[in-house]
Amino acid sequence: GMLIWMSAWAWRRHTDNRLRRAALTELDMLTRRFADDQTAFVQAVSTLLRRCAVSRFSASNVAGLIGEPWLEFLDRHGGNQEFMRGPGRILLTGPYAPQPMVDTNVLAGIARRWITRVLHPAQVRSANGNDSPLLLAVEGNKSRANPPT
Repeated sequence: GMLIWMSAWAWRRHTDNRLRRAALTELDMLTRRFADDQTAFVQAVSTLLRRCAVSRFSASNVAGLIGEPWLEFLDRHGGNQEFMRGPGRILLTGPYAPQPMVDTNVLAGIARRWITRVLHPAQVRSANGNDSPLLLAVEGNKSRANPPT
C-alpha cells in the first residue's frame, strides 16, 4: 500500500513540475536566442509570461489584459511590484521600441521569479488533465530545435 501511494505521489509531483520546468527551459532558450536583439527578447518574454498566465489562470482572466492592467495582474500574482514599479515595466514599451533600454539579465530574472511563483506545483493542477498551451508550445519548440536524425 505504501509503495503504491509513494509512487503515485512521485508521479503527481513530476507532472506538476513539468509546466514550470518547461517555462523555465523556454526562458533560458530565449535568453540565448535573443542575446543580441533586445526588442525580440522583450517581445518573447512578454509572450511567454502571457502563455504562463493563460495556463495558470485561464484565457478569460488574462487574454484581454494590456498595458498597465497587464502589469498590475503580473504584480498581483507574484510580481512583487517588479512590473508596475520596477524594471519589468519595459514590457509596456520594449516590444515596440527599436532599441529598448533593457538589461536582459534583469528582465530574465524577473520573469524567472514570476514563473517560479505562479507555476508552483501546488498551484498548477489541470482540472481536465489536458496539457496546457504553454507546455504544448514548449514541447513543439523542442521538437523543432532537435529534429530526429
